[in-house]
Amino acid sequence: MIRCRYQRIDELGHDFFRLQCYFVTHYIYVLSDWGRHMVHRELFEEEFLFLLLNLGQVTSMEDPELIGEFIQCLRIFGVSSVDSTIWPLIHDVLHLASDLQMPAIYCAIGYAISLEARATLHWSSCMGQAQ
Repeated sequence: MIRCRYQRIDELGHDFFRLQCYFVTHYIYVLSDWGRHMVHRELFEEEFLFLLLNLGQVTSMEDPELIGEFIQCLRIFGVSSVDSTIWPLIHDVLHLASDLQMPAIYCAIGYAISLEARATLHWSSCMGQAQ
């Protein structure tokens, strides 16, 4: 299979980078049937690393929906509090969201962290439940 290399924000520019981020998250959603099934990291290492390495960049963009999708996809890859090198990044995102007063992100992150809600991981489901 031919795989593409995902690009950094400085290579694509802000708008195309954001589109690439949504492509990656929705690719993972489709692979997992919108969070119903876990996806093995080793089979989609490029996407897993993209999410992990760009979580900080996406957080600095202050887009609650995209931050939530990144965290949801990391959960689909099986990231949990057991992952001592990854979980602190998610913890930092929670604190930053609090500091930036972005309460909408808690809805997305809450669903991402809840194992029972894997079938309703997409942001629109979260917003529908929150209203």
